[in-house]
Amino acid sequence: MLVKNMGRTVLALVTLSLLGCGEEWESRAPAPLAEEKTDSDVTGKPQASARDARLSTVRDGSGYRVSVDGVERAWVPIRALSSTLFSAVSPDGSTAALIPDHDTHHGPSLLLLDVVSGALRTYFEGPVTSAVFSRQGTRLAYAVATRDGASVRLGTTTSLGRPLGELRGRKVELLGFSSDGRSLFAVVYPDRQDDGAYAASLVRMSTATGEATAILGSGLVSSERYSDIRLVRVNGEDRVSYIRSGHQLCIGDSELRLATTDGYVVQSFRPTTGELYRAAAWSPDGSQVAYAVQACPNKTAIVANREAAAAEQARGTGVFVADVAGGKATRVVDGIPSADLLGVEGGVLRFGSEREGVATLDSAPIRAGTESELRASSLLKPEADAQSLIQGLTNRAIQINQVYDTRDNFDGRGSCGPTSAVMTMASYQLSEWGIWVNYGGNHYSPYGRYLTDSYSYNGTTFSYTEPDYSGAGAWAGAHGWVYSACCGAVWADLLSYLNRHTGWAQQHGWDETWIKGELNRGQLVAASGGMTSAGHIILIKGYTTDGKWIVNDPFGVNTSGGPGGGDQTYTTAYIRPSQVWSN
Repeated sequence: MLVKNMGRTVLALVTLSLLGCGEEWESRAPAPLAEEKTDSDVTGKPQASARDARLSTVRDGSGYRVSVDGVERAWVPIRALSSTLFSAVSPDGSTAALIPDHDTHHGPSLLLLDVVSGALRTYFEGPVTSAVFSRQGTRLAYAVATRDGASVRLGTTTSLGRPLGELRGRKVELLGFSSDGRSLFAVVYPDRQDDGAYAASLVRMSTATGEATAILGSGLVSSERYSDIRLVRVNGEDRVSYIRSGHQLCIGDSELRLATTDGYVVQSFRPTTGELYRAAAWSPDGSQVAYAVQACPNKTAIVANREAAAAEQARGTGVFVADVAGGKATRVVDGIPSADLLGVEGGVLRFGSEREGVATLDSAPIRAGTESELRASSLLKPEADAQSLIQGLTNRAIQINQVYDTRDNFDGRGSCGPTSAVMTMASYQLSEWGIWVNYGGNHYSPYGRYLTDSYSYNGTTFSYTEPDYSGAGAWAGAHGWVYSACCGAVWADLLSYLNRHTGWAQQHGWDETWIKGELNRGQLVAASGGMTSAGHIILIKGYTTDGKWIVNDPFGVNTSGGPGGGDQTYTTAYIRPSQVWSN
């Protein structure tokens, strides 16, 4: 008798009582430096302007053009075509920190750019995850990846400084300093081997002692999940902006929050059910908030009246801008854009990506009804001759949607991992075994039964069962083998499922060269990434000549929860990858 990895829901964690959850991190701090000064102690240095300097990057051939306040200042080469360029600028615009060949976890070095002269120099060599400047620009903090997390270092633009402390986790990202320079904030992701790896926590470190304090903690015990955590200034005060939702997205309520740097909530906006917030930005005066949100798919409603329910979902999905006091919201972008929502001020929204730069959208004409809302695909659209239009290689792969192509009474919103696993083998190892489904319009799903029904292959019967995303039923097939009600897709079980069919599946960390090598051999590669705050798994089937990826997304276009999702072009920055499985 074959035994499934029944230990998949019992994961090795170090519990931090302060967090109230099982996320694994800790701080190790050296003794403080006696003579260190905070920014508030520094005199004679100009204050940052009312509007801090803004930096943008644009992909140009084998490198990135870097601009500060709209003026191009440098061109930074990269080696790996799919990699990104991490960038940050001091508030006064005098210095920029750049991490080339960043894979969304870390890059091989930290560069500093003198904005006025354009001089670029290597500041630190090593796996740097992120870097931030203090409000006065006098200090520079950067995180260096270690085996268990990251070592946070505190220096200046002319000195590497000293280790401040160590944070443990799968991934550590620095957010910024407090205005007085006495605190440093970081987002930490737990070292887990399932979809819980994307449950972010916020940590505050003392810049004097390195002592770390948990401010927000996502986790199974707390039953809350925090995402899109930002350190912002509203009405001249340091604030933390974030999205709070239940541990299972689309199950329970969700809301936008603004809190003090101690975690005290000062503003809650638009609590909602049946929707998933993707991003949010508050205006500097706190009067407006812009947010990207998608309506959650509802099988019961769509089976009853597919056209009406699909239209309702589409109307509720997009980017909105709202007045905080009255709550009135206007949709200004139709659909979920691949560009990041950077900010909003005076009704003008800013969007950007590390490849296409920054664009603004004035919401006033749309709110007045004199202009139409913008389609998501039109934001930061590359020029007609962009190299991204040229494909390098695409392998054949069947598209399966985890919601629209599965049984009508099965809630597949958490089944991205099982669906991507089946896509790696559909029409190869697995022959058609389909069903007729009403959801999404009456149609035949050629491989739909493999997701939920018991079957045998190569000596294994895939009869283990798990409830669906809503906690209903007992579903077998790929879902029963890979999915866990506590944690989504369990990575070890996904690998086991693939190898029970082929025997040659491999799990690997994100590595462009390795992934392209597998694709060149005709393999397909499932990839786990942070496209949603609950994590998501897609199928990579090819790549473009400029380093983008051709994917089948089981949750629709731009992971929007809609139908389709095949033949999408995603960047590494959008995927925010962690683990991959070749099969």
